[in-house]
Amino acid sequence: FHSDGVPGLGKDMFADIIAGTLLGTRDPRNDPYKRYQVLHCKEGKGVGAVRELLEVVKEGPPNQICGDNALFILNITEIQSLSRDALEALLNIAEHPPAWFYLLATTTNLEAVRASSTEKNTAKTGGSSPLISRAYCVHLKPIPVHQIDKRLHFIVNAEGWTVSEEV
Repeated sequence: FHSDGVPGLGKDMFADIIAGTLLGTRDPRNDPYKRYQVLHCKEGKGVGAVRELLEVVKEGPPNQICGDNALFILNITEIQSLSRDALEALLNIAEHPPAWFYLLATTTNLEAVRASSTEKNTAKTGGSSPLISRAYCVHLKPIPVHQIDKRLHFIVNAEGWTVSEEV
């Protein structure tokens, strides 16, 4: 999964909801089996961190306790901050992911992710980032205030509540 949009739209929350749904929990960040990990790229992570991830994927599910329900989810925030080499290493995972592995990626700059692709891989995917072309993409955008107001009025009326206009 990949989500993009301006800062503050809830990309990380969206990733948490996807992870929680896959794991069957409301709070995936506190999963006792540590099946949900967040790699914050703004913290200077690069190809080394992605290569460590490749080793985890090669070794198999990190939590044998989970048995047949083994699942590991990595949420990479601000993926555009990864170097070209790190994105290429990540592409190796995206091309042949094991059934128990899910990759969630977020970015505030989709164009930077597309631009970081090598010409060879970009040609294969018709100009799109090879990593993005292998993902289910959700493009988040702000909701205009008038639409929020309209929806809140609809909910208030549907529930039969009485609310003053100031609220």
